Amino acid sequence: MIGDVKEFLKTHYPFSSLPPSSLENLSRAIKVKYYPKGSGIFKKGKEPLKYLYVIRKGNVSLKADGTEIDFLSEGDSFGFISLLTDSPPSSTAVAETDVILYLIPKEVFKHLMEKYKEFRDYFTLSLARRIAHTAERVKERGRSKTFEKFLTVQVKDLKLRKVPFVSPDENVYKAVKKMVETDSSCAIVKSDREEGIITERDVIKKVIYRDINLKEVKVKEVMTT
Repeated sequence: MIGDVKEFLKTHYPFSSLPPSSLENLSRAIKVKYYPKGSGIFKKGKEPLKYLYVIRKGNVSLKADGTEIDFLSEGDSFGFISLLTDSPPSSTAVAETDVILYLIPKEVFKHLMEKYKEFRDYFTLSLARRIAHTAERVKERGRSKTFEKFLTVQVKDLKLRKVPFVSPDENVYKAVKKMVETDSSCAIVKSDREEGIITERDVIKKVIYRDINLKEVKVKEVMTT
């Protein structure tokens, strides 16, 4: 089973950014759990979470105040905000299909966050994207108390570094420059038409490794959506 877990993580970012020894140790620490369709994984406002959840198979929705905050699928992670802030979850997680989850213990997750910058920056970016996504969801309904708390308490407690925003139409050189200036290994790509992320790994594998000039490639050609 450990081999199967490791092979799965190797193909899903940010776990694929970890060195082989850390990936091996992580695979050994993971618990596997099954949730049937319609079952609750955790509830908003209950005790702080003890695990980071990674979807191995199926779909999970995150909901708060009757609003769907996110719809997640294979390879997606959730629950990290509660882990990093030691606060109750701000949403309820529900299995929309039969789901198999990998559970990463809190102490293991925090160790990886402290030790590996690229891994840490990914979850920083994920939180920033969740904020932006939630803002869009509640815009037409008015700002909810849950969203207000999400902005004023959880983000502050996490001590987010500034993650840069870039346009999908600008060149990769400009995006990298913004990432360097903010000491971030990733950036949010956002426009009226597209949304995604660009990471150091994207730049290295898709541009530098192929010996392509950073100024000749647009962000949308290498970003992850």
